[in-house]
Amino acid sequence: MITKKAVSFPEHLGSAALFESARAGLSAFYRSQASDGRLRVILPAYIGWSPNEGSGLFDSVVDGNYEYEFYELDRQGNARIESLEAIEHISRPSVLVLVHYFGRPDPRYDALTALGQDRGWAMVDDCAHAMLTHLCSTRLGERSDAMVYSLHKMLPMKRGGVLLSTAGEVPDGLPADEALQTSRSFLGYDHASAARHRQQVAASIQNGMPMLDGFAAPLWRDLDLTTIVPQSYPLVVHAGAEKRNLLYERLHEQYGLTTLYHTLVEPLRVDDRFEDSRWLSDHIINLPVHAGVPLASVEATLLAIRHVLSE
Repeated sequence: MITKKAVSFPEHLGSAALFESARAGLSAFYRSQASDGRLRVILPAYIGWSPNEGSGLFDSVVDGNYEYEFYELDRQGNARIESLEAIEHISRPSVLVLVHYFGRPDPRYDALTALGQDRGWAMVDDCAHAMLTHLCSTRLGERSDAMVYSLHKMLPMKRGGVLLSTAGEVPDGLPADEALQTSRSFLGYDHASAARHRQQVAASIQNGMPMLDGFAAPLWRDLDLTTIVPQSYPLVVHAGAEKRNLLYERLHEQYGLTTLYHTLVEPLRVDDRFEDSRWLSDHIINLPVHAGVPLASVEATLLAIRHVLSE
């Protein structure tokens, strides 16, 4: 007999809290994991900084006065497992941070989480760019202790962060009235429609990439857009930082191009181990795919990029 209501659900993250930002949610999770205020946070070596916003991911570590380690990434932003394996075992609690850059889970995600579990590290999925991937396409966080969303990075909201956690109650969320207002805004959007539009714009860019042959290439070739919902579409500009910066200056206002992670946090700028991260930071440019981007605008955007890069 089939009951009227489900008596159990697939495993899910146990508690949810709304915060001013994803940065605040991460800080709350770190506090919940620290022992006598001590904690080591293990981060991917591709973290940006800006003079206006600082670095949400790194500032939450520095502000808590926690120890930190970086694991290396290659020039496609994929984690190097051997770098993570080489991180020293310590008795103090550690948190492994997994970042789903531009909405795409790392292709080594299963191996990363298996390693984290084997080491006894707490794990958090930074889904600032991958909220719609998780909600609408590919489930994330099943092995992790927490996930964070940044609402304003994926929806037309001014603020808001969400922390989902199985690690017990996490304090310090928004006051009840602010949380209610934020949750109403979040739940009021048609996430599935927003996800489809992002996928369609990204597919149109992908199909138009022959226009940029010799000048730029997708960061990830043969990307299956049915399995992710992109935050933006990342390109690698062959000529490097100077040409990439010119492209941004010329086309940012009209076409909404951005240069995410154009400046890395200071520890990554000075350590020779992270040369590939610096290379990626110098070459990347991001094309918008959000709901305000008309599909019909993609060809004009790519032609404008080609024009600037061919000068």
